[in-house]
Amino acid sequence: MGRVICAAVEEGLALGLHLAGVHDIFAMTSFTEKRELVEWYRKRTGRDDIGVMILSSETARMLSAELFQRRVSGELLPVTVVIPGEGEDARAMELIRRAVGMGMNMDDNEQKRRND
Repeated sequence: MGRVICAAVEEGLALGLHLAGVHDIFAMTSFTEKRELVEWYRKRTGRDDIGVMILSSETARMLSAELFQRRVSGELLPVTVVIPGEGEDARAMELIRRAVGMGMNMDDNEQKRRND
């Protein structure tokens, strides 16, 4: 049997993922309680047919204890992918640039030219 993808994200992302073919989606709202999300997560991590779990950065923060526990246990599936929120991707790109040596000894104009 093939593995499926599930997701726990905010409503805006949920629509896009649904259109992309992900159908097992927990759509977060401002009224969602942490216990609801944790219950959804625990049910999905206990299933053999879930191969990939997509989380938004907000849902990953809410599930931080559960994600840590899974990492410590060494469980490999489902593979968890965290989608960065607004502004977080810029920070990640800056860290990657620094890690590969870009941005060193460049003045602001040179760095801006390379980013464009």
